[in-house]
Amino acid sequence: MSRSLRTAVLSTIALVLVVGVVPALASTPSCAAGRPGEMTKRQPAVGELAARRTQMSTTRRNADGTESTTVSAGSVNYRTPAGFEPIDSTLEKDTTAGMRWRNRANRFAARFADRAGASYMRLSAGTSSSI
Repeated sequence: MSRSLRTAVLSTIALVLVVGVVPALASTPSCAAGRPGEMTKRQPAVGELAARRTQMSTTRRNADGTESTTVSAGSVNYRTPAGFEPIDSTLEKDTTAGMRWRNRANRFAARFADRAGASYMRLSAGTSSSI
């Protein structure tokens, strides 16, 4: 698939997701606390919907009850046994012998020594690693 066709398809999907989403929870009545029989509207939580993450998208619930999905051309989340987690390339201190820094969160670990040289970087994914 060409890059322009892929971009057009992803843009169309994003538009359909944003325009076509109906805020179902905002219209679901629930019993008010302490008042049996009285019905109120439950206000949905605003923010990211972690259960809706994919490798290349994130979905947020807006203050007005609608949802917005952002689709990216590259990975923004990585898969874990519990689901998808956001990629965080922030460097943080590393306690691995000979290494000083590592990326915070991804499907792989990138470790860096404090000085450039023959072994200044290590990459590992699962049980595999390379220098």
